[in-house]
Parts: sequence; structure tokens; C-alpha cells
Amino acid sequence: MGRFLEALRSERRLIWLATLLLVGSAILGYAASESILSVMKNSPMWEQIQETVKAIKRQPDFFHAFQIIFLNNLRAAATMLGLGLFFGVFPMIALVSNGVLLGLVLAIAGQSGANPFFVLVTKILPHGILELPAILIAAAFGIRLGILAARGLVSLFSPALRVQNMQEWQQLFQRIPVVVLGVSVMLIIAAVIESSLIVFLS
Repeated sequence: MGRFLEALRSERRLIWLATLLLVGSAILGYAASESILSVMKNSPMWEQIQETVKAIKRQPDFFHAFQIIFLNNLRAAATMLGLGLFFGVFPMIALVSNGVLLGLVLAIAGQSGANPFFVLVTKILPHGILELPAILIAAAFGIRLGILAARGLVSLFSPALRVQNMQEWQQLFQRIPVVVLGVSVMLIIAAVIESSLIVFLS
């Protein structure tokens, strides 16, 4: 636990950056919901969400719901972390797209007569109390991978920078296993909570 918290402290700036990207894009999605919604409905992400919801509804028992939720979240976290190697572009795009989707959900809730803030506090945050931080952590470390990859290209022309970059790679590789384990535990707990709520409310 101590090593996990230490790893998070080492990347607190990028975790804050990931948070700002998610929150900022959620505000954008909410404000521009009408123009974005028509595009989102034709996107693979929207179809995947609909299929996930349908799959859970078809068999709303705890273990089936847990499997779907955990594997989807784990896949998203692993993709954000791993593909961050390509200069951190993918985790930032993923944060923005998920933030926009969150804003759209709140906007749709508001159009149906519900209070968007109430929906956020009572429906979304309880489900994402561990899921959202886990995704933000994975994205932050994915961005760090991208930064080091970019520095690696620049260091080809600077021996001094090359040594510094190698040291940072070593430090990151020491933290990655701890982060992967911590994020996995967070997602397991999040899936247990969300699956229990789905079964209880079904």
C-alpha cells in the first residue's frame, strides 16, 4: 500500500492533468450535447456501451455482471497505460472521449427532467468512486510512458539527456508493477460494488 501511494505521489501532476482532461471534456460534452450526440450515436464506443448494458440485462446475476464490468474496466485501463507509449496520445484521447460521454449522459438526464447534478452525485459517482480514480491513474502513467518515449527520441542527440532518460525509465519500470496491482485491486472492488448494485436493483 505504501509503495502504491508513493508511486501515485510521484505522478500527482499527471494525475491532476488527467483529471482536468476528464472534467473539462465532460463540461464540453454537456454544453455541446446536441451537436455531439448525433456523432456519438454512430460511433463504435456508443455501440459498445449499448451492448454492455444489454448483456448485463440479459443475465443480471452478480458473477456475470462482475465479469463484464471488471473486464471492460481492466481492458480500458490496460489500453490507456500500454498505448501511452505512443507519446501519450491515446490516454489523452480516451480521457477526452469518456469525459464527453459523461457530459452527454448528464445532458440527456437533464433533458428528461432530472437534475444533472443530482444524477452525478447519486447515480454516477457511487458507481465510479474507485473506477474513475483507477482509470485516471492508468491514464497518468500512460502519459508518463509517452513523455519518456518522446524524450528518448530527443536523447539520441544528447548523451547527457540519454543518461537522465534511462534513469527515469528505470524508476518508472519499478513503479509500473505496483501501479498495475493497485489499479487491478481498485477495479475488482469497483466491479463488486457495481455488480451488487445491479443485482440488488434488478
